[in-house]
Amino acid sequence: MPHFGTEQERRDYFAKFEKYGESEVRIQINKGIWHQQNRIMLGYAQEWLRLKDEDRALEASSKRDAREEETLKIARKANIIAITAIIFAVAATISAAIIGVIYAP
Repeated sequence: MPHFGTEQERRDYFAKFEKYGESEVRIQINKGIWHQQNRIMLGYAQEWLRLKDEDRALEASSKRDAREEETLKIARKANIIAITAIIFAVAATISAAIIGVIYAP
């Protein structure tokens, strides 16, 4: 984490950036306004955006993990259903064979 000033200053700038919003902060950086006026603010803005990007990536990863977990649950249920169907099919085959032997002419 870059250190440009005090922790209070960092919190103050981060609060400003939250009010501006991510789009506006990116616009200000791209226009170069903060490069000329306030290098400390620029540093904090870049850090704040990096943290926003990291948060977004972490959230996307968590959602992906949740989807994968749900997919695994569905696959496990499907396997249980398939195994149950096989057991019933084998039982039906055995029953048919036994009935065929008992009632054979």
